Order: sequence, then C-alpha cells, then structure tokens
Amino acid sequence: MNEETQLYIIVPVYNSSKYILEFIDKIYKSISDLMMLDKAYIVFCDDASTDKTVDVIQKEMKKYSLSFKILQQTKNIGHHDNTLMGILSCPINNYCLTIDADMQPSPEVLKSFIPYCMKSNKYLVVGDFNPYNWGMRSFVSFVYNIILSVKIQRNLIRHHGSSLRWIYLNEELKSKLNQDRIDVVLLKYHTAFDFYNIDKKFLLNRSQHSLLELVKNIFTSAI
Repeated sequence: MNEETQLYIIVPVYNSSKYILEFIDKIYKSISDLMMLDKAYIVFCDDASTDKTVDVIQKEMKKYSLSFKILQQTKNIGHHDNTLMGILSCPINNYCLTIDADMQPSPEVLKSFIPYCMKSNKYLVVGDFNPYNWGMRSFVSFVYNIILSVKIQRNLIRHHGSSLRWIYLNEELKSKLNQDRIDVVLLKYHTAFDFYNIDKKFLLNRSQHSLLELVKNIFTSAI
C-alpha cells in the first residue's frame, strides 16, 4: 500500500446484534494497533436484518475514530451477493478486505493478516484454515473446493477457505465480478495469489453460514 491507497473493510452482517459489539471493539483495536485508523474505512453491508443490527452499529461506531458507512439491502439477497455489493461499492485502485462479523475468524486476526498481506506484495490473499472437526459442513466445503479447483484449473482441494480476503480492486477486476462467484473471478483474475493460514485461536464462533447456504453455493458454482 502507498500513501494514496485506502483499505476498505467489507463486513457483511445479518441479524448480527448478538456479536456485533464485540466485533466492532476488536476490529477497532486491531486497526489502531496497526496505526491504520487514517487508512481504513469500514463498509457494513446489512442484508435486510430483522433485529437491531443497524441501530447497534450506528450507535456503537460513534464511540470510535474510525470511518464507516452502512449499506442496507431492501430485501435479503444472501451472504455472497451482500458481500459482492460491498466490494462493488469501493472505489478502484484501492485494497478491499472482506471479513464476516460472526467472529469466524475474530478480527484480532487482522493484526497479523494485514502485515502478512502487505509483505507478500500479492494482489490477492485468501484466508485458509484446517478443518479441526470434520463433519457435514467440512465435507460440503471440500466438495465446493473441488468444483472451484476445476473452474480455475488449480488444485485447491487441500484448502479450507474462509471469507477472509485481501483484494486489490482495479477497474478491470471490478467489471468482471458480476460474471461468476467472487472466489472464481478473483482466483482466475489474480493468478499470483497467496494463502494465509488462520490460527485456530482466532476461530471463536461457528460460522453464520447455514448448511443450506453452503450447499446452495455448490450448485451455483457448478453452473
């Protein structure tokens, strides 16, 4: 990153009031510790929450010296499209970082993830972790990675991806993001990418993605 580029942190939320306070506190501390308060801009993407998520964010963020905005969907469009809308809202020639608000992983991971990404000098870094408890969710993710590997013609089977991403957004990439799933477009476009292994200590909660949504991802990715 140079002096002119900004870091836009995309945070998709849906009925997240039960953990959004902890998320905001931890992400502020992480960005502050990195001395990046003047470089970071948080974009909360609300997927038509039916609880007090938006009200809680607006009230809590007033306590912090951190720039932010809230994008509100008029109807529920799903986690993938909600995240995509956040990315597309960012100006080109800047970096985007996507992270879920469900503490999976905790935003404390940013204290090591962001320096890793900056040092790697890659335009795309994807968070990766080992599935510590194999079950149906892990199996579904495994199948998704097989499909993803076929589509981008690279072996991703050993990886267990997350929503933690570091993306350099230029004009050409932005124009392509509506053509396929986010990860398919990113991994096809940024051929020189890197993986960041997420330590188990940062996995504080169960993912907010339902098993049904994960299965849906498989079908939409296979089309």
